[in-house]
Amino acid sequence: MGDYKKHILIYLLSVFLLLFILTYYEVINKFKFENILKILIPSILIGIFYSILPDIDLPSSKLRRKISKFFLTIILICLITFICLIHDTKLLFIAIILTLFLYILWFSKHRGIFHSIGMGIFLSLPLYLIHPYFFIFAFLGFFTHLLVDGKFF
Repeated sequence: MGDYKKHILIYLLSVFLLLFILTYYEVINKFKFENILKILIPSILIGIFYSILPDIDLPSSKLRRKISKFFLTIILICLITFICLIHDTKLLFIAIILTLFLYILWFSKHRGIFHSIGMGIFLSLPLYLIHPYFFIFAFLGFFTHLLVDGKFF
């Protein structure tokens, strides 16, 4: 298993290869440089996050601890807001989904469900609604993590 620096490095190398290919086939040249930077920089940062995301199932992962605390905070805010202020069922739905995610996270084994192509697609797909590049770079980050871990060999 590679450490997080190795995962990020391999992801960045694959991004440069992808950008070289897109430039070679003049896909990128069709857009203005300013417009590319507005999308490309956040896309690469999202991909960096997704390149270490599969290790969220590792109990000692810093990312796991931070996400767990963040989700617990969101769950509490949703429940308190639902009970005290706004009786919107969307808040309950968000709390239930995040609770189920944490439940799966806490009881998953390392290199289990979070180390699969299906999970990579599932976690990357909502980003497509924001911008297709976000999805592509997120999935590329997730995929390179699986390659580094030898999931396919």
